[in-house]
Amino acid sequence: EVMEGGSLKFDGNVFQAACQVACPRLEINGAKFHKFACVLRDCQTCKDNYKPVRTETSRSETIKFEKFVTVRECSWHGDKNIVPNPSPNGKGYVCQVCLDLSPEKYDKLRAAKKKDPKVTSKRHRMSYMLPLSAFVKKGGEYNTALENLLFHAFHRKWISPSHAVGQVRELVDSRPGEMALDEADHAEDYQPEKDGENQSSH
Repeated sequence: EVMEGGSLKFDGNVFQAACQVACPRLEINGAKFHKFACVLRDCQTCKDNYKPVRTETSRSETIKFEKFVTVRECSWHGDKNIVPNPSPNGKGYVCQVCLDLSPEKYDKLRAAKKKDPKVTSKRHRMSYMLPLSAFVKKGGEYNTALENLLFHAFHRKWISPSHAVGQVRELVDSRPGEMALDEADHAEDYQPEKDGENQSSH
């Protein structure tokens, strides 16, 4: 069983397991989607759907699993003192040690490093071990992974060329002379043209 009282048995399709924590999908233009409220875990009907399999809640065997973790580090001081940006309207993260440096020490370090400090984010694959009962508990790693997969699958399908982009193209094609479609490759750095237009195909 995927979860206690679930309607499906695990058949190797992980997405089918994630579907059990949400309401049945709706069909929109031939494609099936979960409701926004279900994906965001705000739905009053399904937000508490997850129930761990009873026989697993008392198991003490250890389960090994891996997940990607975001690690932020300062180019001067490593990853020990990273804090949210405290400045008004500040975004991202900063190094507390850098903030506490006196102007004299900062200038000395800047001369030695030859670069200003920078906080960067990296994704690391980490290995973990937990008792099975802790892994499957409500709000635990397994519950969270199912809900994250539900969100990821919805987002990936909703913005896919076959759905979101396809819908926009159909609308533009149905109203010639009234609408224009502007497509840009956001994988490339933005560089304005001489006349101020974006680098894009019209």
